[in-house]
Amino acid sequence: MRPPDQTAQGLSRSRKHANQAILLQTGRQSIVTGRRVLVLRPEPGATETAARLAAAGFEPVVLPLSEIRPLAPALGLDAVLCACVAATSVNALRHAPEQLLHLVRNKPLFAVGETTAQAARLAGFSDVTAGADDGAALAGMVLDSGPDGPVLYFCGKVRRPEFERSLRDGGLEVLPVEVYDALPVDQSRRFNALGDVGGPLIADLAAKAPALAERLSVIAISARAAQPLAAIGVAVRVATVPTDQAMLALLG
Repeated sequence: MRPPDQTAQGLSRSRKHANQAILLQTGRQSIVTGRRVLVLRPEPGATETAARLAAAGFEPVVLPLSEIRPLAPALGLDAVLCACVAATSVNALRHAPEQLLHLVRNKPLFAVGETTAQAARLAGFSDVTAGADDGAALAGMVLDSGPDGPVLYFCGKVRRPEFERSLRDGGLEVLPVEVYDALPVDQSRRFNALGDVGGPLIADLAAKAPALAERLSVIAISARAAQPLAAIGVAVRVATVPTDQAMLALLG
């Protein structure tokens, strides 16, 4: 079983159809069936999401589809020479090596979203700017700040290109430092044991089951995430903001 497509954020079967729902989020995946929720995001975020679901009256079942593994990036003078630091995920700050953090804590840090910004503060950064939950928008903030040197970018091995591309298009040098990787976890046997909601987890599977797609309504974390499912004719509802709480509100 290959890992879920990173752009497929959410499937939810309408409660009027067998009282079942499916919800997926990239990096923060969950499947909801009745009041039972399968949390598919990797740890430690899976436990955090499970706690929110339990507090909302759901029955969470933690079943990660990927495992975060720290990497060992090479340390060099690039860190010292950078004008500022950027992070687009909490995992990038969780897994950045202390030796490298020590060299750049005195630099301004730009983060995607308040959650990542808070992780930066916990990592010891004091000059932290939280941007929108979007890499391209964050790049605009970095460019507007007028850095006089390279941008050191804490990131994962697999990532979206918009942030780096926008900075380079704006004339800035970007120094990506890959500090973690997300490795797939084969949960196919456990999914098969869960019944008919275990299979259609991502857009391409829904495309292969048109009868199912006709009965699906989608809860997506963003319009971009909704696009693969909308393209195969599945109705999509998009969260007002890209958070667990906003998606859960649509389930209520």
